[in-house]
Amino acid sequence: MKFIPYENYYLTTDLTPEEVSRRLSLNIEPPKITFFNLNRKSLYEGYITNGKFEISRIIRYRNGWLPSINGEVFVSNDGKTTVHIVMSLSSYGYVFSIPWFAVVFLAGYFIIKQMIRENAFDPKSLFLVPFSLIGYGMLLAAFKIESRKSKRFFEKVVDPHYLGEISN
Repeated sequence: MKFIPYENYYLTTDLTPEEVSRRLSLNIEPPKITFFNLNRKSLYEGYITNGKFEISRIIRYRNGWLPSINGEVFVSNDGKTTVHIVMSLSSYGYVFSIPWFAVVFLAGYFIIKQMIRENAFDPKSLFLVPFSLIGYGMLLAAFKIESRKSKRFFEKVVDPHYLGEISN
C-alpha cells in the first residue's frame, strides 16, 4: 500500500516520439515566478528536451499538493511510442506535509508516553487521530484530483485521433 502520493505509469501510442513531444510542447511554457497565473496560455509549465520532461500543471488557485510530473517519450521494443510518466508530491508539498505530520506524530508520542508513565488512559487524547487523518485525507484528495486531470491530458496527447485543442 502506498502512503505517499505517487503514480508511475506508461502510455503507448502509434504516434511518433517527435509528434508526442510536439503535442506536449504546445501545452508547456517555461516556468514563471508569479503569484497569480491569470495570463498563462499553456496548461503546464516546465521543460521538455530530448524527449524528457519535467512539468507541473498551471492552476489558478493554490494547491500545495500539486503533483510534480516527470517523464520520457521513447520508442519501445515493439516499435510503438511509449510515454513514461511519474507523478509525485512536489517539493512544496513535502515542505508543508513533513512538518505537519511530524508535529502530530511527536505530540501523539509524548501524550502516549505520559499516559503510560501515569498508567492512565484519557480518551480526550485521541483528538490527534482525526486531526492526522483529516490532514492525510486532504493531502491524498488534493493530489489525486490533480493527478486525474493530468492523466486525462496525457491520454489526449497520445491519442492519434484527438486533433482538437488539449484542455482540462
